[in-house]
Amino acid sequence: MPKIVKSFFPLNGVRNSEGVSKPLLSVQVTELVDGFFIGCTINHCVADGTSFWHFFNCWSEIARNSDSNLIVNKPPVLDRWFPEFVVSPIHVPLSKEHVHDEFDLPLLEERVFHFSKENIAQLKAKANFEYGNDQKICISSLQPVLAHLWQSVIRCRCGKNADEKFNFKLLIGARQRLQPHLPEGYFGNAVHFVNVTTTAGEMLEHDSGWAALQMNKVVSTQIHEEVMNFYQSWVKNPKIVKKSEVVANSLIASSSPRFNVVW
Repeated sequence: MPKIVKSFFPLNGVRNSEGVSKPLLSVQVTELVDGFFIGCTINHCVADGTSFWHFFNCWSEIARNSDSNLIVNKPPVLDRWFPEFVVSPIHVPLSKEHVHDEFDLPLLEERVFHFSKENIAQLKAKANFEYGNDQKICISSLQPVLAHLWQSVIRCRCGKNADEKFNFKLLIGARQRLQPHLPEGYFGNAVHFVNVTTTAGEMLEHDSGWAALQMNKVVSTQIHEEVMNFYQSWVKNPKIVKKSEVVANSLIASSSPRFNVVW
């Protein structure tokens, strides 16, 4: 991806915690030789990917229609949802010692890897044949792909320390995991990270299907009760995650091909 693309997006480097003084949403329109590039940046505390694309599609629907009395096809649900045990507002520590982070990301190279439909199907079939069928578990298409990447990174980075721990952070959507489900069109942030943890030795003793199974097990634990426990523990001890805590021996998977990108 050309490095200039980053300049098409506003608020680069602004943390979510700075939303008390910085814009929660910023839109930058860049005129190109053959068109326009619309770059949007939204504070993740305010909205997750589902809500962002809902907003963008509503905006697009309004822009395409000349009726000033237009009611969008799927209006957002703006009623805030909180678990019963939560007393709002939640007071999050915002002192300098909580948000200050000296960690600077090194200069990184970006790479795009393409997996064909056939490659993904082969990885999924292999993982389910070896680890899924006997345990009545259905490993998804995504999990073997992420596991393949994870194992490749660990193989390159682990050195000789077989006991070194590695994490894979998966972003979990809670909308359909809560009982009852959040209403369709709920506007807010309903995602959280879970950790899949292993050692270099464990990972390299097995194939990528085993790693996919570990991911599957962690994801399958995220039922209503587990999600509520996560919320409850966070409310008792609110914590702002720092970059230095996230990147150490970790891979992170975010975004989704399932977002309703219509325009």
